Amino acid sequence: MTEKIKVYVEGQSGTTGLKINERLAAHPFVDIM
Repeated sequence: MTEKIKVYVEGQSGTTGLKINERLAAHPFVDIM
């Protein structure tokens, strides 16, 4: 899960903040380092 999220965040350069916020809201148990 962490690898997929990391790759997804890296691929979305420009709206990373929004994507990270959405991911945190959808998966509060996932820690994005």
